[in-house]
Amino acid sequence: MCRFFYGEILSANAEHSLQLVEMETLLAVSDNDAYNALVCTVQSTKMGWQRVFQLSSGNGSHPTDQQSKLHVELRGQVAFNDRSGYEELIRRHYMGWQFQKPRLTEHYQLQNWRDDQPFGAIGILCVKSDGKIIVATEQQPLIGSAGDTLLSFVPASPPQPVTSVQSAIADQSKHCFSSLAKNNKAL
Repeated sequence: MCRFFYGEILSANAEHSLQLVEMETLLAVSDNDAYNALVCTVQSTKMGWQRVFQLSSGNGSHPTDQQSKLHVELRGQVAFNDRSGYEELIRRHYMGWQFQKPRLTEHYQLQNWRDDQPFGAIGILCVKSDGKIIVATEQQPLIGSAGDTLLSFVPASPPQPVTSVQSAIADQSKHCFSSLAKNNKAL
């Protein structure tokens, strides 16, 4: 059975209410890369580094050897891929991207799922038939077998252009204000 915690994991309340021994996987996804690293560093001492993940810092650049060493010691593993930072995922969200979660069967196998993925889709995680969660990384792309559920983030059809989160929020605000203006005229 999958259990999730949404909230401030470093708070005293979370420390008392969470039984981290029971948690198999941690995925830190806030908009603050340093905070995600802190959460992963703290929890990796309890859970093991192989079980803590965080979003990429989003720049997609490859670190130097010295940065890689720092990365391993002070961060969680990079979830999904090097280009899937918070800003990029939010930008895609505003473009209408959505999650898909097909269950693999004897007739709908991993290769069928891969063939069905649209260009640019991001593999997120696999929920094994026994409930174990495996987060996708650059080094370990999604795999699965019959009975497993694969979660991916896929483009909308047709995709909507968004250049930045700020422009998406501004566009959304304009739409809300114009809707309010139309509704007020109707009154």
